[in-house]
Amino acid sequence: MAALRSHPQVHLVHEPAQIDSFIFVTAEIRVNLPSRAVDGVSATGVRAVEELIFRFPTTYPMEGPVLFLRKDFPTALPHINPHKAGNLVPPCVYQGSLNDLLHAAGFEAIVDQAVNWLERAASGQLMDLQQGWEPTRRGDSKVLLDFDADAMVATLPRNGALAMIPARYVQIGDDILVRLSPGKNERTLFTQDMHSAEQRKPLFHGDTPVLVAMAPWEGESARAFDLYQPDTVHDLSSLSQRVDELGIDAKALLSQLESICSQSSMMASIPKLWPWPGDFIVGIVLASRRPVRLIGSSRDIEFIPYLLRLPCSAAKPDIAQAQLLPAYHVHRLSPKLLAHTTGFGKADLAQRIAILGCGSLGSKIALHLGRAGFGQLTLVDNESLMPHNLARHAAVSMDPPDKTLNLGGLIASLGHAQVKVESADIISLLEDDAKLEQVADASTQLILDTTASAQVAVAATHSRPLAKVAGRFVRSMMYNRGAVAVVLLEGAARQPRCDDLLAQLFRLCRIEPALGTTIRGDASDLAEVFVGDNCRSITMPMSDSTISRSAATVAMQIERWLLGGVPAHAVLAVGLEGRDGIGMSWRSYAVDPVAELLAEGDGGWSVRVGANVVEGIVREAAQYGRLETGGALLGHIDHFGRTIVIAEVIDAPLDSIREPSRFVLGTQGLQQQLLRASNDTLGYLHYIGTWHTHPMGGSHSQMDRDTLGAIADFAPGLPIVSLVWKPDGLICEVARH
Repeated sequence: MAALRSHPQVHLVHEPAQIDSFIFVTAEIRVNLPSRAVDGVSATGVRAVEELIFRFPTTYPMEGPVLFLRKDFPTALPHINPHKAGNLVPPCVYQGSLNDLLHAAGFEAIVDQAVNWLERAASGQLMDLQQGWEPTRRGDSKVLLDFDADAMVATLPRNGALAMIPARYVQIGDDILVRLSPGKNERTLFTQDMHSAEQRKPLFHGDTPVLVAMAPWEGESARAFDLYQPDTVHDLSSLSQRVDELGIDAKALLSQLESICSQSSMMASIPKLWPWPGDFIVGIVLASRRPVRLIGSSRDIEFIPYLLRLPCSAAKPDIAQAQLLPAYHVHRLSPKLLAHTTGFGKADLAQRIAILGCGSLGSKIALHLGRAGFGQLTLVDNESLMPHNLARHAAVSMDPPDKTLNLGGLIASLGHAQVKVESADIISLLEDDAKLEQVADASTQLILDTTASAQVAVAATHSRPLAKVAGRFVRSMMYNRGAVAVVLLEGAARQPRCDDLLAQLFRLCRIEPALGTTIRGDASDLAEVFVGDNCRSITMPMSDSTISRSAATVAMQIERWLLGGVPAHAVLAVGLEGRDGIGMSWRSYAVDPVAELLAEGDGGWSVRVGANVVEGIVREAAQYGRLETGGALLGHIDHFGRTIVIAEVIDAPLDSIREPSRFVLGTQGLQQQLLRASNDTLGYLHYIGTWHTHPMGGSHSQMDRDTLGAIADFAPGLPIVSLVWKPDGLICEVARH
């Protein structure tokens, strides 16, 4: 609430309201309207003050809020998520995950994105037609329709008649992949079989038709529709309205859907009250010509796919009860060869490794380990494969689409019968003792996080269950499009942890400028990659060979630990791309345990002091003997976990005063030194307070507290640390104003 009220464009924040299990907070946002606005309303219908509604889950701040606008907010705009007409309007203010934005940049960044979205909506800049037409948002759909869009354009009937294309589908839970077979004109009815193998989620597969519809052409060209509309289709009635708006014969479409359901029911192989083992599904693709080409495409034909789903019921199928789900169109994948490397000899193959995240990096590491003989893997993920993943993923097909099942099948095909798969949310797993114990049992040596998710990193850092398992926690990540690869191995008993090691990584950038320069790079790590008409991926663009280079060397390090024993100390390992852009050199650093302190000030903070900081302070205390001495501190603040990691000390300026009962930190050149140090560490480490010694012992004096308060006044909103060394140990205080 305080962060929301403090935003410069927030006019008013209403009192929170609880509805069901959510907390709703409404904020009134001042919107800078363009000069052509009339009576406080822009030409697009955006008001000078708009209500922005935050729906917070009970798991906040681990999970971020969902944003809504008023029910009558204008919807003829791009970047609005699917919703039912008449409900609150959900804007798409950020192209990545709001959860990751929250943990990477803070709640204020979410508010900034929403304000920016409103102002662009007011000025009509949510879509630039010179860049192309923004495809209709599909939300968080788990339904994929796989077809070649360019080939589909050539087969669209020009007279407005329906095209019926046969398709094969596979369904696991809510994940549904429908793969069209264009070019086959035979009439297709719905069929379904349930996979007989034992699985946690039943797997259904079979045939189903996909209906493709488009407005009749006007002469030699398709009719263009230039009104942007969000997706409000959820049932047959709203589907009928939408197809009418797109010039399509709604009556013919609904009649065909009813006919498919009726005829498929009569032809069902097991005639019962409900004729199939699972849901009845039919694909629908609406085609619409746009005034300009689609973003990321050379076509001006947009395909808007849906899945008609009639849930399994004891009653006779009634098409009127069907649900309409938005679906993603995914481009058909062209065959590509994936590079394979070989492993080395045998070892203790009973050692188990749990891999959290089965994406491109995790899947390749798993496959390298499997080929090396280490097939006792537990694979954890809850995401589905999409065709573009296969450009860099270990998988060679999307069947099945579940990442863990697919990767588990590849590992099992190497002869490893003990591979385990868990289609689980990693955040929830890290917070549940029983679930984590099931994934990381007593035979588990390593628990490897390859997700590159800021949210997972925060959850792992503060996971109490993780401290109870025997296996050691490891994180692996890449920076600057694969030019830097990092492995963080936590010490025994999680001392030090990955947040301590990450602070040491950026401290190392100050010592080795080439590392900092390479991590920073000259381009953004993340970029948009279009993976279909209706979806895009926020990812780190790089070739399969680049990601394989990092995955192979990370797997080699893990193999060394499995062969020679995992060291008791923590390890920070960094791989740096060579000047030729091909090779990679690695350095490995042993990192000692940190000092863990608790500060009661400002509601309580956990302060973690790096061993190098402690050593530096002890060394300087010995140098000055009975005189108090001190300096400034560099570190990183984790606001969500209320943790401060101190990673570096900055020497006291020459004008500092050292006396037997007093130390005064000078100011000569200090600001420049701190700014340079923060820049050298890429902004990850910054000034967080001061340290000084009490050679004669004693706690913080009143002068110390007054000084701490004065320093905190110059950093409003940020916690400031006062660290004191005594002959019998360290103490600290934290203040914030």
